[in-house]
Amino acid sequence: MRSATALSTALVAWMLLAAGCGTRNGAASCADTALTPAPAAVPWERVLVSGSVVNLRNGPGTRFGVVETAREGDTLEVLGEAGDWLRVYSSRRCCFGWIYSALTRKLEAAAPDVP
Repeated sequence: MRSATALSTALVAWMLLAAGCGTRNGAASCADTALTPAPAAVPWERVLVSGSVVNLRNGPGTRFGVVETAREGDTLEVLGEAGDWLRVYSSRRCCFGWIYSALTRKLEAAAPDVP
């Protein structure tokens, strides 16, 4: 079972994604969303940025525009994947984007909450 905090963060991220949020400063861009392939489900995974400064993009590839940057040590919630790219949400930067998976490393799963 996942911790309540992880579930809450993932639920908020999913709600923002469903509402169309996904670019810098929460401003939705339908044009960018339409170009982005539907991600495969990779629920609740978290990754740590391992590159010093990494671009978060509108889609899974370098041909997509940059919406924000992430720094080494930032934690990102994984919402999906497409090939070698991860669809992520950054609560620190309040944005959604795509990051090349080789520039991240998986975080160890937290111990489950015991009631």
